[in-house]
Amino acid sequence: MQNFKRKEFLNEFLLLGLGSLIFLFIKILLTRFLNENYFSISISYLLVHSILLIFSWCYHSLVTFKRKLTKSIFFDYSLATLFLKSLDYVIVVLLVEYIVLSSTISIVTTSFFLFIIRYIAFKKKIFK
Repeated sequence: MQNFKRKEFLNEFLLLGLGSLIFLFIKILLTRFLNENYFSISISYLLVHSILLIFSWCYHSLVTFKRKLTKSIFFDYSLATLFLKSLDYVIVVLLVEYIVLSSTISIVTTSFFLFIIRYIAFKKKIFK
């Protein structure tokens, strides 16, 4: 039984990591494109987070945690994601605007920091 839980944990953790890595690259590329061509970092990053909410919910529901796409899971996922993305957003904008780090370094650093928190929240609260 313990071996099954360990295997399940590793599988979910790897799938979460893979999805997060894919979304991180999309986040970086789309944020840079929007910021360099159309909007400020605060608007660009907010738009990117809004777009990724739907895609990440589908991926993590269907692939990472193998759950159906339900309204209740979407609601819980949206609340948890809103909190985590708000924290992500504030940290990245502060790092870019006030510490003068590049948007890429800020996004990577913040995303890595929030990765573990995201897994615990999803596993224990959203996709239980």
